[in-house]
This record gives sequence, C-alpha cells and structure tokens, in this order.
Amino acid sequence: MTTADGTYQSGSTNPSVNPRKSGLGTAWVTLLLSAVVLVVLLFFILQNMNDIAVKFMNWTWTLPAGIALLLAAVAGGLVMSLLAGFRVLQLRRINKAFERAGYKYTAKHGR
Repeated sequence: MTTADGTYQSGSTNPSVNPRKSGLGTAWVTLLLSAVVLVVLLFFILQNMNDIAVKFMNWTWTLPAGIALLLAAVAGGLVMSLLAGFRVLQLRRINKAFERAGYKYTAKHGR
C-alpha cells in the first residue's frame, strides 16, 4: 500500500520483511549472465575446432581443442565442488560436537 507522500507501507507486522525485495530480480540477472557466458563459451568452442590428441595415462583421444578445454574445466570444477562438500561435512560434524558439549555458535555478520 502506498501512502499519500509516496512511501510504501507494508501490511505486515514484521518490520524485517521487505515486500519490495524478492529473488525474482536476482534470478533474472543470473539467467541473463548465464546466457552471456553460454554464448561466449559457444564462440570459444566454435573457434577452436582443430583436433588435438589428448593423452591420459595409457589412453589417447582425439577431440577438438575447445571441447577438450571445456571438459578439463568441468572436471576441475567437479573436483573443487567435491572437496568443498567434504569441508562442509567436516565443519558440520565439528559444529555438532560443539553443540553436544553445550557450546552455541552465534554468527556476527557485521550488521
């Protein structure tokens, strides 16, 4: 509801709820940036279509350079995600041990 002076007045009794902010704007920006990255990646792959030999241990493949680099980047991202997941599980286990011991962690975000 808008008041006479043009300010927005929420019908909610909870002052921490801001009805003007939603995740929809962030989702659209993320979608747009993802589309731009996808187009740039497509141009990169199409410009690097010359075949190269990829050797790993005793295996040898022949694929376009752009595809080989894309696969290497995806494999690196998966390895890093796996390591980050293990770290999250480790921190959760430590946090549960502290909670069982009676300690409570209160986060201070600087707000």
